[in-house]
Amino acid sequence: MKKQESLRLLSTLEVIDLFITLYNKRYGMDKLKEVMQKIEGAGELRSYAKTLWVDGAYPQCDAILSIINNIPYFHSVKPETWCCGVLVALQSWRLDAGQRRFEINEDAIKNCVIEIIAKADHHFLFFRRRFFTRFYNLIGDILEQRTDINRFTA
Repeated sequence: MKKQESLRLLSTLEVIDLFITLYNKRYGMDKLKEVMQKIEGAGELRSYAKTLWVDGAYPQCDAILSIINNIPYFHSVKPETWCCGVLVALQSWRLDAGQRRFEINEDAIKNCVIEIIAKADHHFLFFRRRFFTRFYNLIGDILEQRTDINRFTA
């Protein structure tokens, strides 16, 4: 099964949570908080989110990536840190959407999440990809467990 296909079998929230949890385990809470602070402090992201609320629109993957790429902190980080920042930004928007009772198009958000993870995994080839290998192995393990459970309950 291709990597992106395996991500489609989980919910958007599961994929984001698994990535951020693995990131936290690998780099620690201090590093995760640092990434979160950079995202929360990005004025351009806040402005973009306000525009989305006014227009009743969803975040566009290219727009978020462009904004994140303009934050100096993310210019020279590992691909998993860059990816974590983008996922934190999307998750923040999702939480805000829920509080505003905005109907979320999960397919659109999931497509963006999968695109972000794939870009981080493939476009930073000069880095060792152990983090992404662990992430996809974790996804595979979860899917295998679900398959086993379904066999026993069917």
